[in-house]
Amino acid sequence: MTEQTLPDAAALGQKDPADHAAAQGEAKKFRDSITVNGTGWDAVVELPAGSVPAELSSSPLLGELTTAVTGGRVISTALVSVLLTDDGRVFAGAVPSERLQAAAVGG
Repeated sequence: MTEQTLPDAAALGQKDPADHAAAQGEAKKFRDSITVNGTGWDAVVELPAGSVPAELSSSPLLGELTTAVTGGRVISTALVSVLLTDDGRVFAGAVPSERLQAAAVGG
């Protein structure tokens, strides 16, 4: 039988526990800013303004992949629709894009 010493956290590439706690706090703050409207398949998730990185929202590719609608741009697939509003909010769900637009205006 051979006895071996386990490597310390630094050797494993782990960060300081204080960094982990700060990251957990940021993640909780982000989770708390998410709103879910509806239930089940009718649910629409709303992310607050600023959730989309500026480099994505200003990308020419975004314009090619999305369709302009009143209040923003939408991308729809057979499974999910995503609305990026002009004011920076994001709405997503397994619903038609019209449902996302209604949620964006408070309906």
